[in-house]
Amino acid sequence: MRRLLSFIAATVIAPALVAGPALAQDYPNKPINWIVPSSAGSQFDVLSRLITPKMSEALGQPIVIQNITGAGATIGAQVASEAAPDGYTVLLINANHPAGEALYPDLKYDLVESFDPVVRFTDSYHVIVVQKDPRRISGSRHSAIC
Repeated sequence: MRRLLSFIAATVIAPALVAGPALAQDYPNKPINWIVPSSAGSQFDVLSRLITPKMSEALGQPIVIQNITGAGATIGAQVASEAAPDGYTVLLINANHPAGEALYPDLKYDLVESFDPVVRFTDSYHVIVVQKDPRRISGSRHSAIC
């Protein structure tokens, strides 16, 4: 009986002990691709460039920001959806992005199925205001955006 237990330990447990360290990998061990589907200088580009240096420092790997613009952010999302699902490609989208599925019915990705949400990045509020008197277009009182 003792030999049987030794044999089981040698054939089952020993390979598991040897393979354990091979399965564990440090994350990240290569640069992270950060896709911003809007132009350089946009709100999300500026926020990304403010936050990613500290993230890069904490993770010990560079974070490469790519601005991939066009078609209401769907081109950048398409590039991200085609990347390997290994956590090395991050897509930054905003609350308006789901409208792309209605505007472009031939998208090659599904916003819900193709991506996993990671974190809420920021809140932004937009208000559109106009003058009370539409006849007063010229002068010192112009429309304002708050």
